[in-house]
Amino acid sequence: MIRDILLERLNTQFGEPERTTKKVMAWSITQNFGFVVEVDVPQNGAFANVWLPYPNGNSTALNIPHLVYPADKGRHSNTYQTAGLHRGEMALKLKISNAEDVELLLQYLTL
Repeated sequence: MIRDILLERLNTQFGEPERTTKKVMAWSITQNFGFVVEVDVPQNGAFANVWLPYPNGNSTALNIPHLVYPADKGRHSNTYQTAGLHRGEMALKLKISNAEDVELLLQYLTL
């Protein structure tokens, strides 16, 4: 499913995750920027939820369905340990549901 494809591509591009739990895999790209992929929902892997730090620019530059989480809104607790996703920081939750979304995310992460 799409989550497996995404995880394989991320492992190829960025190596093994920095942190793995039953619920998430997390990578750090820089000291201030990391991302988290939920691995427990949905169980069938039909899509993947990816958490990113809120971009300094406009989040509409990401042509992937996403939600903006204000700094004071709760989110997946396993995101808080990742650079750029600490408690009190804005975040994006992306829904990666097809191969095009995977490619767009990888392009964004490697800019």
